[in-house]
Amino acid sequence: MFYQYLVHDIQSQLQEAGQQPLRVPRCFHTSLEENQEVVILEDLRPRGFKMFDRKKGMDVAHTKLVLEELARLHAASYLLKAKIPDLADKYPVLSLDWLNYADEARDVTFKTFSKQMDIVKDMLNKVGGYEVAENWLGRNKERVLEILAEQLARVPPFDLLCHGDCWNNNVLFRCNEEVPVEVMLLDLQMCRQASLATDLNYLFHTRVQELQYDLLLAMLVTIIIICEGDINKENQDSFTDSMRDVLDDLVSTSPILRPRFLSIFDEMIENSD
Repeated sequence: MFYQYLVHDIQSQLQEAGQQPLRVPRCFHTSLEENQEVVILEDLRPRGFKMFDRKKGMDVAHTKLVLEELARLHAASYLLKAKIPDLADKYPVLSLDWLNYADEARDVTFKTFSKQMDIVKDMLNKVGGYEVAENWLGRNKERVLEILAEQLARVPPFDLLCHGDCWNNNVLFRCNEEVPVEVMLLDLQMCRQASLATDLNYLFHTRVQELQYDLLLAMLVTIIIICEGDINKENQDSFTDSMRDVLDDLVSTSPILRPRFLSIFDEMIENSD
């Protein structure tokens, strides 16, 4: 839906404002026929675009490019609201989120995040020194759906068009002698109307003092990054069991566990004092 319709509305606003087009791959074909959905996008590799190492935190130069492009997306959608006050009326897909994307969405989302919180709570207990975070996870396990609903609520004037899934895996960079000079936003299948802060916090991961939503997403996504290639993804149960086993090993062996994961909770504890 984004590539077939929404991107054209966004590009028109940027053009009227004298801006360059939003940096997304060109779309050659889309089909929304049920069970035969397809999108054919430009291959960006010949133009030199590559994925940043997902196991490394993005540096300032890479992050700045992503923030600038997100800002253009958010600003263009704000201008678009003057012509289409409620984008979700025109594009109902923008009303979908973690809680309503399917009939079983609430149940699946609760199971996914509550199991994740149990796994992380056990891991923090083994590491030691994270009692505050353990207590938070225990208290809020049953509030997962409530937290997500609160943070995804549309509150004007900040209910803008958001990427919805902006992390290392969904951006590509073109570099000049290892210096990033251009970014491309990818995988906008989770785009929605929400506070622009959800995009920013999701990108930063560690800004937990601002949004509990970010802590939940950071736990899920960051562990997937750390455990890449080691997790069985055949179904939810095997995924959870596999993740628990891998994290048990990483507690004592992973050099990136603390800077990429435990630091989330270090900041949480620091800002709760």
